[in-house]
Amino acid sequence: MAYKIAIVLLSLLVGSWSANVGPRISDTHNIDQCDNFDNKKSESVLLSNVYEDAAILPIEKTINVPETGELSTAINCIKVLNQDSSSHGGYPRILNGGIGSKNVQIELKSQLLQPLNFRIEVYREK
Repeated sequence: MAYKIAIVLLSLLVGSWSANVGPRISDTHNIDQCDNFDNKKSESVLLSNVYEDAAILPIEKTINVPETGELSTAINCIKVLNQDSSSHGGYPRILNGGIGSKNVQIELKSQLLQPLNFRIEVYREK
């Protein structure tokens, strides 16, 4: 009986510790902000594959669209698609700008010992 109580207490302790580790970068491995996207009224600003080999620590990379300044028209579609089909893929996050803005800053972060592998598509109004 004491053995069962010890296991329950240990699992409660581990569960409460892991709840305080902090949030993940995003709830999913992808960003798809292309609601009401019209191909005929848009043009691509960035179509890129981002890949970096796995490292011991998580890999972090920031993508700025455009690299400097602002676009002449607003961004109307952002897709950041994880190319890893397993649960080991990285996490994207929009840091600044985005839909309706004339720029966007995207952070990509891999998991421990995993590569960074994303397809990024950004479109703006014509």
